[in-house]
Formats: sequence, structure tokens, C-alpha cells
Amino acid sequence: MNPEPSERSTRLLLMALRREQDVVLCRNRARSIAASFRFDRQQQVRIATAVSEIARNGFRYATKATAEFSLIRSRTGTNRRMSQSFVIIVRDRGPGIGDLPSILAGTFQSSTGMGMGILAARRLMDSVHIETGVSGTTVRLAQELPKGVDLDPHNLQRIADELTRSSQAELLDELAAQNQDLIATLDQLNTQRLELEKINDELGETNRGVVALYDELDTVQRVGQVVASKLDLAALLQAITDATVEVSGAECGGFFRKEPQLPNFTCQTVSGPLGIALQNSSLINVNELIASGTDQTIIRVDDLAADKRPFPFPLSPTLPIRSFLALSVRNSVGEIAGALAFAHRSPAMFTERTERILAIVAVQVSIGLENAQLYRSARAASAAKDQLLAVLSHELRTPLTPIFAILAAIERYPDVPEKIRSDLHVISRNLQLEARLIDDLLDLTRINKGKISLVREVVDMHDLIRSVRQLCQVAVDAQQVQFEMQLEAHRYHLLGDAGRLQQVLWNLFSNAIKFTPAGGMIELQTSNVGNTGFCIRLTDNGRGIGTDLLERIFQPFEQGDISIPPEFGGLGLGLAIAKGIVDAHDGRIRAESSGVGSGATFTVTLPLAEAPQVQPAEPARPERPAPKKAVRILLVDDHQDTLEFMSRFLTLCGHQVVTASSSGDALSVGQQESFDLVISDLGLPDGNGYELMGLLQGISPVKGIALSGYGMRADVDRSLAAGFSAHLTKPCDLSVLNSTIEKVLST
Repeated sequence: MNPEPSERSTRLLLMALRREQDVVLCRNRARSIAASFRFDRQQQVRIATAVSEIARNGFRYATKATAEFSLIRSRTGTNRRMSQSFVIIVRDRGPGIGDLPSILAGTFQSSTGMGMGILAARRLMDSVHIETGVSGTTVRLAQELPKGVDLDPHNLQRIADELTRSSQAELLDELAAQNQDLIATLDQLNTQRLELEKINDELGETNRGVVALYDELDTVQRVGQVVASKLDLAALLQAITDATVEVSGAECGGFFRKEPQLPNFTCQTVSGPLGIALQNSSLINVNELIASGTDQTIIRVDDLAADKRPFPFPLSPTLPIRSFLALSVRNSVGEIAGALAFAHRSPAMFTERTERILAIVAVQVSIGLENAQLYRSARAASAAKDQLLAVLSHELRTPLTPIFAILAAIERYPDVPEKIRSDLHVISRNLQLEARLIDDLLDLTRINKGKISLVREVVDMHDLIRSVRQLCQVAVDAQQVQFEMQLEAHRYHLLGDAGRLQQVLWNLFSNAIKFTPAGGMIELQTSNVGNTGFCIRLTDNGRGIGTDLLERIFQPFEQGDISIPPEFGGLGLGLAIAKGIVDAHDGRIRAESSGVGSGATFTVTLPLAEAPQVQPAEPARPERPAPKKAVRILLVDDHQDTLEFMSRFLTLCGHQVVTASSSGDALSVGQQESFDLVISDLGLPDGNGYELMGLLQGISPVKGIALSGYGMRADVDRSLAAGFSAHLTKPCDLSVLNSTIEKVLST
């Protein structure tokens, strides 16, 4: 049994292409057959166009051209699916196509358009196969039939018979029909063109809208950045006014503050070329802004001259405004805080776009004003806190001064029993601890404000560590811990403030001793970090630090575990102050611990001094001997106990002391007697020590020492500027007072 052939062809028509009319007829036959094969109208035109291009090539460039129309059935693919294709074969006996590869590649250049028909046919048909040679060319065009079309032999015979009966006489009719089709196609294309133009116009309008929207958003963002960059209220209002006047295009504008309980708005800031005309003016006749409840309200008048409404500014003759726009600015609870107003001498200068932008800006302005108010409140609260700490320190220090004076005086008596002398040392040590807590509060304030002052000098850190270690010996013995040191750094000189660095070491050593149990171990090791750093590593096996507390252990008042027994005491300021001092020295401090009960390690890294800065220490100069003659001192303090016992101590030291408890008393005494030195408190009931020093120096030249509970850097600077030679902070170590007296009088 013979197998079924893979392809079966049924020829419908064969026609010769001898004249131009035959090419036209060939095109129409191709379209007619395509219609019979149920191709849609668009596909019919595509097939007819492709056949027409190839038929015209055969007629124009060759001889004895023919066109054959067939239906091909074939089985393709692995599943042998049956497919049907409309196939047109154009043959000729011409010279062949010499440049076919370049034509198919689209690189062939021809002034007559040769090759364009083949390329067009390839785009229009499913497949185009070309065989060419010196004896002629065969072009096979194929287009698969639409899905669902199945033509049996009877249908194909009917189509072939209709094509045979058609005569060339019908050509004109077919041409007319073709013209009608072309006209209809042109109409359709024209309609599509108009629709495309409309769509293009709409897209253009949309694009312009998008560009305008982006411009508005950019404008709002720029104003928002201006608002966000200012926290000072006055600077914020001016920045807002400048930005919004620029955005609106106004000649003048300003921010007007709402007067409480009144309908008027008072000018706060102005901007624009004519802004000066609005200074010291009021915004009036804008009741709509107030009567709108909590809603955002905008008043826009395109021409005040035509509107005849009451003028918004009381300066019409000076500034003939035509365009006017105002909008309310509200606070966080919706109350009117003020208004932004803009004006121009030309009519209709403000638009809906201006309103949209300014409405959004007004919300940003409200937020900015709220932030500025919060910032002002925060600064006021911070200033009040600093003032409270300063006054508190003064009030806390002042009662300590007479106690120190009494202790110093008692210790001078040689017949004080040793037991009593030991008790006095305990009292003195606890008073010093109290003074240290007060100093910590003030140091924290300085550090938080970035006003910590450093007196830099070359510091031998190994000597400083040994010195602080010696100061802690009493606490080490009392706690019964071991404190070992390995000072292994080869370079250990820093350019820093020795007093402040001693404070860091004291805080770290004190904490390690405090939180290490009896029998525990504390180890200190120094090393160098490369050629630029000095490192102190202090490790203990004490209580340790919870891992969740390591990140905030350097925050003020942070004491870690709230279950720490009260005997450990303290305010939790030592580490915060230590970090502030280390940071001021461009160093770094960090804490490490594996958890509670695992001990802790604190590491401090500080920059080394450059080699040329490290000079051999000068030999200590012998202290000046105490003055041979008695010093006449005017002692001024409004705290009676301090005045009495300081006077007693200074008298015991061999000085002649006259006391005064007020500025008036001091001036009266100063006019009657002469003195070598004035020691004065700064806070007096009828004035202050700064003014008193100036007045006394106006009577006669005299040196002075300020002795006050006010110990901020600003207080010290003000004392020196007022004429004092030194400033000591209460409670003052009386040995320091004595040495200061000697130093002041010797210069």
C-alpha cells in the first residue's frame, strides 16, 4: 500500500503576464481567491499587493511570465498536522536576478527601486521562496489559510470555474471596484490620521500637565527644604516669605501675624522688589480668613480696582495694588497663626496654579512654625535648666565653704587628738565627694553644650596613671581588691588637658574599684596603636554590664542595672563625662562585657603628641615662701557662716581681714581703708561682685579673687573681664586659696 503523499496541490488558475492590464488582473485574481479562502479584508489587500509586486517584476524585467494560483495541502511537524496554504507561483524566462543576496539583505542600492518589490512581498506573506538563474526566475509566495477553513474538492472546483468564466471585459469593473476599495481605505486612513492627531494633541496636553505638575512638585519641594532648614523663628519666617514671594511672582509679600482677639494681622516679614512698602503695615479687611473655621482659605482678587472690595493694606495711594492673594496659616490645633499675603500692581497676576502651590506650602509652613516653636521652647527649657544648675550649684556649694574652713582651721591646732583628726579626714573626704557630684552636674552641662574647655599641654600619661592610681589606694585597700598595672606603651605623651584626663582616669578607676568584689582583680595595660595612638585597657572581674545596656552605658544618669545596691551610690554621670572629655581630645572610649557577673573592660584610645611637641620636663621650681608681712584682705560674702569662718581661717594664716556682707558695706569700707586684696562672692544681695570689683578699683588699685558657687566657663571669663585676677569655685580647698593669694600678690 503506497503511503499518503506529504503535499497535495490543486491548481485553480494559470494566467500569462503579457501586458500591464494582466498585472492588474493578476492582482485582482489574487484578492478574489483570497476572499474565497475567507481571508479578512486586510489580509486580502496584503496578499494582492505582494502578488502584484512580484507579477510586475516578471512582466517588466523578463519575458513569458506566468502566474499560477493553487491550494496546497501538507502535513507538517511530528504530529503530521494538516495545513492548507494559498500558494502563488510567478515564473519568467528572463536573465535572472543577479544581486539577489544583497536584495534580500536590504543592502542593494538602485535608482529605479529594483528589489523593493521582493522585500515588500517578504513582509506581507508568510513565506517567499526565490529560485533564479540565467534561464529565468521562479518566485513562490505562500500564506496559510485562516483557522477553521476547510475547502473540499467541490469548493475548489467551484472557485476554479468562476475564475475561468471571468473575462477580461470585467477588468474595468474590477478596477472600479478596486478604486472604490482604495477610496474607502484612504477614507479610513484619513479617519485614523485624525484620531491619531487628536490622541497626539491629548498626549501633548497630558505631557504639558505632567511637566507643570513636576514643576509644581519641585517648587513645593524647594520651599519645603527651606522650611525644614530653619529652626529659629525669625529666620524661618523670613525664609518662608522670600520663597513664597518668588514662587507666586508677586512684587511684594509678607507674613502677617494674627493679633489675639482682633481681626487684624500685623506684618512680621516682607520680601520682593516693593516689599519695603509693607513694613510696619497691617493686613485688614480679610475676615474670610478668620471666618473659615479650621479649613484652609485663600482669597484671590484679580483686580482690586474692578472688584471694589475694601483695600487689604492701609496704603493704597502709595502702592496701587491690582492683584491680591492671601491665605491663612494655621497651627497644629487648627487655630489661625497668621497669613501670607501677596500683591502686584498688574491685574490677574495670580492663577489657580499659584493657589495650588501655596495651599501645599501653607501646610509646610504650619509644620515649620510648629517645629520652630518647639525648638524655641526646647532652647528656653535648656537655658532654664542650665540656669537652674548654675544657681543650684551655687546654693549647694556655699554651705560647704564654711565647713571646709572650719575643718582647715581645726586641723591647724597641734593638740587635736589623732582619733578626732581621723574623723575630720572622713568628713573632709565626704565633703569632697559632695563637691565632686556638683562638679559633675556642671561638667555635664558644659559637655552637652560643647563648651568644655581644654588647657592643652604635653602630658606624660604613665605619670598621670601612676598619680591617679596612688590617689585610689585608700579605696583599693578598703575594697580589698588587687590593682595591677602593666605600662607597656613605648610612646605615652599626649597633647591634652592633664586635669581633664585625670578626671577620666579617676572615673574609670573608681567604677572598677566600686564594682569589683573583695578579692577581685583589676588590671590596667597600656599600649600603642600604630604610630599615632595611645591605648589604655582597664579590665575587672566585677559585676559586669548587661549586653542590652552596653549601647547606653555612656548616657547621662545611666547606671545600668536598677538593682545595683544603694551603697554603690553616684548619679551615673561619670562615664558620660569621661566620654565627653575623650571626644573633646579626638579620642574614643568603649565598653565591653559578656554580661552581668562577667566583669567589664573599658578601652580608651587617644592621639599621641607629635615627637617635636614632647620636650623634657622642666625641673620643678621651688614654691615661693609665704608673704613675710601680713596681707590686708577685704572679704565680701552674703553667707554669714562662710564670712565668719573664712575670716577666722585667713586670720589664722596671719592675714588682716575686714568683712562685708553686701556690696554697699564693701564700698563703704573700701572708701575708708586701703587693702592689698579683695576676695568677693559674685552673688550679693544689693549687686554683684563684678560691679563691686570695678567700683573698688576705681577708688584705689587693688587686686581681687572671685570666690563663688558659680563655676561655669562664662562665669570665670566674666570675672577676669571685670578685673579679678583669679576665679575660685566654692567649696575651695583652703590650701589652694592660700597659694592663689600668694600667686596673685606676687604678680
